[in-house]
Amino acid sequence: MIRKAANRSAQETPMAANALVIDDEDIFIGRSKAKLRTALVIHGEPLVARSLAMILGAEAFIVETASAGAEGVSLAQQAAFDVIILGADLPDMSGLEAMNQLKLAEVTAAVVFASVTPATAAKAAMLHLSDCS
Repeated sequence: MIRKAANRSAQETPMAANALVIDDEDIFIGRSKAKLRTALVIHGEPLVARSLAMILGAEAFIVETASAGAEGVSLAQQAAFDVIILGADLPDMSGLEAMNQLKLAEVTAAVVFASVTPATAAKAAMLHLSDCS
């Protein structure tokens, strides 16, 4: 399931035929509700964010998206996510700035930092971030 943070309305991703929707949550045959994982995608490019959300949704993640750093940091402080995928270029701040804010807020989710340049990847590595370049 994808939840867009801006309006907080739920939109279903194209799911496998064996997915059931019960009480606005996706329940997958063979997986208990307790095993569903949560992910937050913070990315400035809507197409990339949607693609990542669809991939994660297909892997039984409940996904929320944020298109800006401040929005994503706020969501991460409000809910406990299992993983956060953080884009390097956000409209209101850099991904590195957003990561620093997440660290200051003591967000405990695993963070995958998605960068497209070696320089940004090197800076992220110095901050001990996971890099997906």
